[in-house]
Amino acid sequence: MHIIATGGGLSPDGSRWISATNGFLLPVRALSKIIRAKFAEALSKVFQEGRLKGNDPCLEGKVQFARFIRKLKRKKWVVYCKEIFRGSKKAYDYLSRYTHRVAISNHRLLSLDDHLVTFRARDNRNPGRHRFVTIHAQEFIRRFLLHILPPRFVKIRHFGLMAPCNAKTKLESARALIINQEPAPGEVPPERTDISKESKTWQEMMEDLTGINPTLCPQ
Repeated sequence: MHIIATGGGLSPDGSRWISATNGFLLPVRALSKIIRAKFAEALSKVFQEGRLKGNDPCLEGKVQFARFIRKLKRKKWVVYCKEIFRGSKKAYDYLSRYTHRVAISNHRLLSLDDHLVTFRARDNRNPGRHRFVTIHAQEFIRRFLLHILPPRFVKIRHFGLMAPCNAKTKLESARALIINQEPAPGEVPPERTDISKESKTWQEMMEDLTGINPTLCPQ
């Protein structure tokens, strides 16, 4: 799950924009402790409900499981927090790969022979290089269908200033204040983003996202 949060918010009376003063959203070390505690709590609940099955010795009884949880809480958990993007445009470019692309781009599909599909994939063992993967057509379709959302599942949700009910009111006010208002003492100046007045066509947006020009014949 990815979340985009505004770097500030409107004042209670809506008359000015208050920028965030911190250079980060969450302290990573504190976040690791919170996630560890939440995970241990959920794990204990599942065990008490009898839904945690297995042959591990820690599941043989309540005493063994309690000892296991104590050991688990003493371990340090590592939470990866990605370095901040230098500008909102780069953040949206990164997220658009997940929100506006299908499971696999057409240019990665190489061949279909004897019910076998060959496609190009990233080689995790050799960063920056690719490898060729050949699987049965049914397995390829099964993997592809895993990327199709369940019925009535909303992939992108908007809250706060981004909520549909605020798009024409509070959001527009916030944009105007960010452009025109000088930062108060101690506040971080808001990021100014140059937005082109000319909107792109769907063909141009598709080429930006996929690298494919839909106006050109692939042959």
